[in-house]
Amino acid sequence: MNYETIGFGLGAFAAGAVAWTAATAAFGPKPGSRHAASNDRDSAETDKRFVERPGNPAAEHVPTDLMGDGHPGNDSRAVEAFRPDPTAVPSEAEKEALRPATGPAPTLVADRGSSFGDGAGAA
Repeated sequence: MNYETIGFGLGAFAAGAVAWTAATAAFGPKPGSRHAASNDRDSAETDKRFVERPGNPAAEHVPTDLMGDGHPGNDSRAVEAFRPDPTAVPSEAEKEALRPATGPAPTLVADRGSSFGDGAGAA
């Protein structure tokens, strides 16, 4: 092992790191400044701003149970307006939406005898 070569290489690396740091500090971006990134676009999409609008008090619920100093625990119940109705009968659409999915499981491997053009397996 040639320690002279290793020492010279480490010294050159350290000198390069110092030069890089000094150049970045002198000519690089200043803290807090923002330069446009390469993927920034000047379009109408970037000019859109979120408009703060007042809410509809008739459509909103005031969370009185959460407004106190302590939050409700697991032994307290929700406000009656937010409890599910135990006597409600689900509609046919709700039953269909909750039906478990059936059919073959998705796979990343093509089935035997099929080609990738058949739509089976990974694309």
